[in-house]
Amino acid sequence: MKVFQYLKRQNYRFATFNHPSALVTDDVQLGKGVQIMAGAIVQTGCAIGDNVILDIGAILDHDCIIGVHSHIAAGVVLYGGDNGKDYF
Repeated sequence: MKVFQYLKRQNYRFATFNHPSALVTDDVQLGKGVQIMAGAIVQTGCAIGDNVILDIGAILDHDCIIGVHSHIAAGVVLYGGDNGKDYF
């Protein structure tokens, strides 16, 4: 988190990475520096904050909101709640 914040202050541009085997629906909001690993699934209405790692095979069902600097471990399944639109 400290490195991310330092680089952000230096105007570093963070890339977002989606593994080719990950499934991310078109309406998902992705922050800066998000890394979505192999086999992960991110369903409609989700919002993922800056500097988040969604590990191998993790699943975010509809409308999940993931805060900044989070790590969702391999194989975790989270189910949605409130609509995540316009969260960031």
